[in-house]
Amino acid sequence: MKKENSKINIPAEDYKNPKTIKENFENLVKEKARIEKNLELVANIGKIITSTLNISQILKGIEEQIVARFGYDGSTTSIVNKRNNTLECISKTDTTLTEKEVNEAKERYKIDLRNGKGVGRECVLTGKTIIVDNADSDIRTNKKVLTKGIKKYVTIPIKFGDEIVGTFSVHYKTMKKKFDPKNIDLLEIIANFIGNAIHNAYEYRETEKKAIKSEEEAVTDELTGLYNYRGFRRYLDEIVEHVFNKDRDTVSLIITDIDFFKQYNDAYGHPKGNELLKQLAQIFRENSRENIRPDKKRKYNKDIISRYGGEEFAIILPYTRRDDALKLADRLRKLVKEAEFEGEEVLPLKDLTISMGIAELPYDAQDTRGLILRADQALYNSKRLGRNRISIYEEKVRSL
Repeated sequence: MKKENSKINIPAEDYKNPKTIKENFENLVKEKARIEKNLELVANIGKIITSTLNISQILKGIEEQIVARFGYDGSTTSIVNKRNNTLECISKTDTTLTEKEVNEAKERYKIDLRNGKGVGRECVLTGKTIIVDNADSDIRTNKKVLTKGIKKYVTIPIKFGDEIVGTFSVHYKTMKKKFDPKNIDLLEIIANFIGNAIHNAYEYRETEKKAIKSEEEAVTDELTGLYNYRGFRRYLDEIVEHVFNKDRDTVSLIITDIDFFKQYNDAYGHPKGNELLKQLAQIFRENSRENIRPDKKRKYNKDIISRYGGEEFAIILPYTRRDDALKLADRLRKLVKEAEFEGEEVLPLKDLTISMGIAELPYDAQDTRGLILRADQALYNSKRLGRNRISIYEEKVRSL
């Protein structure tokens, strides 16, 4: 890329011509103003890039700055999709189109880099800036992906290091305007900024994905796919904070234990016991509730099921009174009893059954620790009274 030459050469004899001196001075003033505006543009783009890692916001901000500065009718940013070997539009600005039309144009712009046609493909393959002064007559133009009304355009390669990662284009929708070579030189520099911004944004996204995956693995029970005890405590704390402390609503907790599970393990061994745990977890998962309160946030608006430890499970029920928790618990208890589990005939009741304990915040406790303690006491009561039953915590625990 050529360096921008801002010098104006003035022949020696012109120094004596007042008219020429005036013209040269005016040209110097214009050139100074142009350079100052370009420096302001670069500074603004720098602020946009450093203010966020959201690539959509970055590209939208850069495109709007460039279109406003040079008076283009629009711009397009596309990236190379290595998986599909295509060039795809990820951001677009057009001063003459509605938002819906812009989105439609974005969706339509996809070029096959192996066998496709278009200036975008040529730009990626050659790594060179391409100027099209007549989109209607230039045979390189791919009319299928060209936004309606474009008469002329410039496509610039976006690079990160030695790699072409995409293209950046600006366009006019009139034949009367011309592209200033000095502005194109500056756009080539800005395209490199875009390349770095795209790389950094995608690197951050990948790092974030790995961190989320790592966190999910840390709170997930490997055997059942449910949350483990760590996940249970984390979500219980979050739900109590959000639902109880902020929304001033109720949270119920069910703690469940498999009846005579040790006898089942002693008879068939731990591998069979693990299969039983997975089958039971699936029953709980399939019968949990989503979107309990349509007006509330989804994250805290569903039942959270955890493997509490060993053969115990816990179900957190946000926005739920204990009477409604009892209905859900009884439905689960019946589903488990009616389900077929291999080898359950060795158990004392000849069926696999579960015992459950229920407590409600704030009716039975005022914090997470108290809620767990009360639900656990209710569960103990169910076990004490013969199993295959549900107990609701009260001053004197009530059993059903």
